[in-house]
Formats: sequence, structure tokens, C-alpha cells
Amino acid sequence: MRKLLGDVCRQPDRGVPGMTDGGVVVAQGAGWSLTLRVAAPYRPDRLVSAAAHCLIAPLGPDPALVEVFARPAHERPDALDGQALTPLGMRTVAKGQVLALDAGQRLAVFTRPDAACPHLLLTSPPVVAYRLAYDRTTLRPVQVISADLDATRLTYAIRLLGAAGKSTSGPRLEELSRHPQHQVRWEAIRALFRVDRPAGTARLREAAAHDRHPEIRATAAAALGRAPAPAPRPVGAT
Repeated sequence: MRKLLGDVCRQPDRGVPGMTDGGVVVAQGAGWSLTLRVAAPYRPDRLVSAAAHCLIAPLGPDPALVEVFARPAHERPDALDGQALTPLGMRTVAKGQVLALDAGQRLAVFTRPDAACPHLLLTSPPVVAYRLAYDRTTLRPVQVISADLDATRLTYAIRLLGAAGKSTSGPRLEELSRHPQHQVRWEAIRALFRVDRPAGTARLREAAAHDRHPEIRATAAAALGRAPAPAPRPVGAT
């Protein structure tokens, strides 16, 4: 592990065996995880909030330049309410220093355009159920992302069932259309509409009138208002 850290610090642009976009897990315990990551030298078009509290410790010889934003107190963190991030300016974090980020209050992005930045990331377990992706230019939320990997996998499985188009999937999709997580619920309604139009239309009517998530109510109502009824469009969640 010491050799790996040394290699990454000396040549951060070089590929590291076993390292993915999520980095390499160095150590973990009950309630924490320590990951080695390399921030790529490019400007992302989206800023994504974290689901966990984080400590960021740069490892390279040059200080890390980090742009920090304050997150708004979203009334519904699982909906696109239009509230923008507030820029808090640049932070310089040198080797041996740590930048702390509260999952519900702060978001940060590495900004050096000319060099990759190796760093250690210490994270807590998820403390919020959803992450938000913000447009880099407007700083307004554009996508809701579940912090639950099982729910995300289930969403993709539902999409496959819908694409397969087999009516035998109808009962299972009907059941999943009542899932507690709204993005799973909505994908199941869309897939049910594809495999069983009458059952899907009935669930759309029910969702438009009674679903507890405002985006699902609005999108279901909009889908019902179009004729002939097409497959419902996606809600802003993944």
C-alpha cells in the first residue's frame, strides 16, 4: 500500500491497477471508509453532492485548489426545486491539511485544470437518501440520484423489463410501482405502461391523483393529458 501511494503521488496521471472512477479502498471499518482517489484535471459540467460526510486530504506535492459551494436547505431533497448552490470561493488545501465537507451543507470540486490531484477521502456511512446533481453554469439542480445502490440497480432492472415488453412482467411491475423510493416507483409505472397498457394507464391515473411525490403527480397528469397516450417521460431521477 505504501508503494501504491508513492506511485500515485509521483505520477497521478498514470493508471493504477484496480482503480476505478470510485478510487481504491485503502481501509474501512464500522462506520467509515478510506479511499484513494485521483481527481482528473478537467472541468465537470455537473456538480454532484455527496450522500456522506467527507474529509479530503491531498497527497501530491502541490496544493489542491478546491471550489466550495453551500447547498441550499432543500424543502424536498428528492425533488428538483430549483434552488441554486451558493459559491463560497476557492480553498487551497496543502499536503497535510484536510478539507471537511458536511453532506447536507457543503459541496466541493477540484479545479486545477493542468494537473490531476491524488487525495485520500474519508467518508461516513450515507446520511442522506438522495444526492443532487447541479448544472455547472446555473448551479441549479438538474437530477436527483438515489444514494441507495440497491434502488439504483432495481431501477435499471425495471427498465430492462419494460424494454423486453413481456406482459408476464405486469404483476411484478405493478408491485414495484408502489415502492417507497419514488424513482423506482416511477420507472415501474412507465414499464407497466409499456407491457400492459390498461394496467399502466390505471396506475398513471392513481399516481396523478394520489402519489406522495409532486413530480410523479405532475408527470403522470401530463402523460394522461396527451392523446394517444405515449409511454410516460422520465422523472428527473436516476
